[in-house]
Amino acid sequence: MKSSIIFALILLFSASVGFAQKDSTATKNKPAKTANEIKVDESIAKIKKEIENIKNNIDSAKLREIAKTLGKSAEEIGSTLEDIADEIEEKADKMEEKADKKGIKIKIDNDDDDNDDDDSDSKKGNGKKEKSSKPARRTKMYMELGLGLTGMQQGTPAPAVSPEYKTWGSNYWDLGLKFKTRIGGATSPASITYGLTYLLNSFETTNDVKINMTNGAPAFAKVDNAKGTELNIGYITVPLGLEFKVGKKGKFGVGAYGGYRVRAVQNIDYRVDNEDIDEKRKGNYGLNDLMYGASVKIGVGGLVLNGRYNLSSVFKDNTNYKNLYNIYNVGLSFGF
Repeated sequence: MKSSIIFALILLFSASVGFAQKDSTATKNKPAKTANEIKVDESIAKIKKEIENIKNNIDSAKLREIAKTLGKSAEEIGSTLEDIADEIEEKADKMEEKADKKGIKIKIDNDDDDNDDDDSDSKKGNGKKEKSSKPARRTKMYMELGLGLTGMQQGTPAPAVSPEYKTWGSNYWDLGLKFKTRIGGATSPASITYGLTYLLNSFETTNDVKINMTNGAPAFAKVDNAKGTELNIGYITVPLGLEFKVGKKGKFGVGAYGGYRVRAVQNIDYRVDNEDIDEKRKGNYGLNDLMYGASVKIGVGGLVLNGRYNLSSVFKDNTNYKNLYNIYNVGLSFGF
């Protein structure tokens, strides 16, 4: 009997140890949840979703309320602005009626030479004077192209060998950006003109004379068997003038200009042993780098007759030709 009890106790202890090891192993391996546990988790998830839906519905309701309030405010503001616009328009109509009764004429000078015919004085079909709301333009910008004849006035005493320039063979052209600014009110006839241009003078001789440099000084010399000689002098110029309107389309102006020489090229054509040679020589040739002079112009519309005379000498003071030659131009210019 005692031995039976002892045996039974041993079996019970062994079973307890086995169950303990089984529970430890089960905890480590984390077995899958049971069906009841899964149902509990699903129920919790549904509850969370319902809470989120409620929260979203509450937020949407707030947003709808805010949008409704903003829409109402926008309608009120729009209505107020429309009322203000109607009042302004009504006042403008009243002012226009008063101006018409008093015969007030509003003239706007747009400072455009092609539209100086007092366009604002034109009448409507009902006999009332036309008004323009276009603001007066004080400054006008335009391009200008000038073409014409050029020459050199020769002083005394004349050198033993001196160039004789062709009257119709020597020419000039200049191109630049010009500005015209009206002085005074909208009806003022006076304007200041200014700008920046490139001027090229081409002098062609009849006696085939070129410029040689001897010991750093220029000297005129004849070209044997020459077919033609030409001297090109280019300047960057800054013109400044005063212009007046004359009548509806006319204009008259006087001014001055200054410039800096950027080009001096001689083209010399001659023949040697049945061979035609065309030389292009570049140098300073003792020419002045700076130039200045006076100008005058008279024109109608966009067509202007120009005259210019260089007060500065063509050659530098340290040469044999100082104060002997001065450039002049006579030609037409076109603004566009």
